[in-house]
Amino acid sequence: MKSLQASLRGGIPSNSSTNAVSINPPLRRSRFGSMHLLVEGASSEVRQQFGNALVSSYYRQTGDTVAANMTLAIRAALAVAEDRARFSGDRRLGFTVAVAAEDSLHLFQLAPTLACFYRNEEVLKLPAGGLDPAIGRLDRGVEHYSTAFEPADILVLLNSHAGGSLTRTEISTLLRGRSPSATAQQLVLLLTRRGVLDCDALVLQDPTLAAFPGTDEGPSRIEVPVWRRPPIAERSPVSEGSEDPVEALLQDEERGALIDARAARRSAVQPNVRLPGTGPNRLAGSGAIRTVWSKARRVLFGEPDPIAIDGSYVEESPHPSEPGSPPRPLEGAQPESPRRRFGDLGGNGVSASRPQPRRVGLGAAILVVAVALLLLVLALIGLRPPAAETPDPGPFVPLTTTTAAPVQTAAAAQAFGRAQQILGDAVAQSDDGQALVLALEAENQARLALELGAAAPDVDALLAQIESEQDRRNHVYRVATSRVLGEFGADVGFATGNQLEVVEGTYYVLDATGNRLIEISEAGQPQATQLDGTPLAGLPISALVDRPLGLQVISRDGVILSVDDDDNRASLILVDPPAWGNLADADNFQNNLYRLQPDANQIYKYTPTTLGYELAPVPFLEQEVDIGGAVDMAIDGDVYLLLGDNQIQRYRVGQQVLFDVSDLDKPLTDPTLIYTDQRLESLYVVDAAFARIVELDKRPGREGGFIRQFLYTGSDDFFSDVRGLWVDEAAGTMVVLGADSLREFVLPALRAGDG
Repeated sequence: MKSLQASLRGGIPSNSSTNAVSINPPLRRSRFGSMHLLVEGASSEVRQQFGNALVSSYYRQTGDTVAANMTLAIRAALAVAEDRARFSGDRRLGFTVAVAAEDSLHLFQLAPTLACFYRNEEVLKLPAGGLDPAIGRLDRGVEHYSTAFEPADILVLLNSHAGGSLTRTEISTLLRGRSPSATAQQLVLLLTRRGVLDCDALVLQDPTLAAFPGTDEGPSRIEVPVWRRPPIAERSPVSEGSEDPVEALLQDEERGALIDARAARRSAVQPNVRLPGTGPNRLAGSGAIRTVWSKARRVLFGEPDPIAIDGSYVEESPHPSEPGSPPRPLEGAQPESPRRRFGDLGGNGVSASRPQPRRVGLGAAILVVAVALLLLVLALIGLRPPAAETPDPGPFVPLTTTTAAPVQTAAAAQAFGRAQQILGDAVAQSDDGQALVLALEAENQARLALELGAAAPDVDALLAQIESEQDRRNHVYRVATSRVLGEFGADVGFATGNQLEVVEGTYYVLDATGNRLIEISEAGQPQATQLDGTPLAGLPISALVDRPLGLQVISRDGVILSVDDDDNRASLILVDPPAWGNLADADNFQNNLYRLQPDANQIYKYTPTTLGYELAPVPFLEQEVDIGGAVDMAIDGDVYLLLGDNQIQRYRVGQQVLFDVSDLDKPLTDPTLIYTDQRLESLYVVDAAFARIVELDKRPGREGGFIRQFLYTGSDDFFSDVRGLWVDEAAGTMVVLGADSLREFVLPALRAGDG
């Protein structure tokens, strides 16, 4: 898989990205394919730790499939990143991982990252086309898509905040007739003109393709790893006579950075090692100094570990060797003189090129002592001396290694074992409450083991298992954005209550700040309809109601505007608009309009007429009730009210009926809106206090029973400020209107025993 990167930092483009990585597998893990990662959110330190842990863990797994290994790797990597993020107060991160294994492409997503799949000169956004959810959702809310990857296919990954600035047509135009490297560059250059200051792009293409569509570019081999900048020669130069200052600045900056990096490497390539009783000895030609320099280079320049091949480490220069050629020596190393070879101390000892002794004497004794001391030093700093080549590549090396692995003490091992045992007891426990108590104790023991020196990857994997068990017991389902349907600027604001309606695949959002009705279709950008030239001009719009006769926009003082499918707008007549007072919410059922009036402790029902609602309303509630704190309403034939004291009431034919909310791990604390209709078997409640969406049962015999709760998994806290909700249980989708965007989510399948 050929992989090209590009990024913007402060509006300055670059041909590499610190948030993207592509890497080939070790020889023994080749069937698990190359990995390509784009990560966003949190801090750079958390993103780096996540990338290191993910790559290291994935190729160490022993599962039979890509999905099985990636599931375990994601658990471990997220545990590492989330622990660090909680410690430092960072936001949670998100990511997209593409794995190209044999003829298949697997995509794992835990973020609203835009993934565009280019096939047959058409760009498809996931999950609408291109990749099929063949495996479905993995644990921790990760979505998995897979497809057969054809030679002409291209995959483009962009950050979520950048993806909304480009259309499919623009991306398709950029892909057609350009190489991946030129595409990545042009994407970020176009984004700069759209006002985007920071973004990352990753473009993937099958390297077996004879030529990129519309170009003369032939097949190429991925550089492993490609976490650094590609050589200038591989980039698309500015055409002769070009006046583009951004491109010129880009090439000047890249060329200067590359020259500086090469100069730094040449100046540091031959460090001196001083042994007791001897002068400085230059070891540039030996395997030992290559190992030492490899460690130092990763610390100094932030480069990943080399891939272990046949038991030896391969040092890559900025110009990799062609396939089949032997590894090049360390860049900048000079040939050794006959009298400066490893072990040639004072004319005695062993030559690196001739292992037989040249002369026995005092020098040989000094050599033996020096070598012994060198081996001891290497052992203490976690390095190994050069060893004979073996066909086993051993465990996969992490991307970066800055500290030695902690020593697992007996106390750490004991605490770790207790944590495992307690977790096993929790899994076997039939009572959820007791299981959660045990899971918490297992978590405490696991963290104690980490403090005592247990291996961090093992503890992180165990903590991920504990969290998974806690989620299962608490009926938590972590969901990630499937796609971003629309994004809004600071000039868009929403009133309280549900400000979203969906009509035959078109999404309508009520912008109270701009006095606009915003329409978002599947194929285009948001379209705003100004209400200033209507009877609603200057009025505080409050409710958006869907009905078969047309969409309705309602102001707080009772002015109603009807908008049909052809965008015909008409003001509807109300019999008593001055009596409306403070409208809390309005809804429709069978073309009847229901108005929630908390200050009157009543719900009024309006029957439609030719010109609107000309008949006097009928009180719906037939008994005296206290609904003075009601904040939202939903109707499916019965009427559900959300009260200010966090209670939910249900009314049927004007009479209150049973709806007992029960079995939640945490009671509803700050519910802001509810949603249901006659298509659905559940009532959905947005609880802002815990940034969750709670699903409650409506079925007879289980009215109000807790089914599950959805938590958002991504780089922002999207569920903390929900302004609209729409659910299609049959299609398995949930659409959520947040403060700055409209996003779609895939409803996970219920676990056994839930619901």
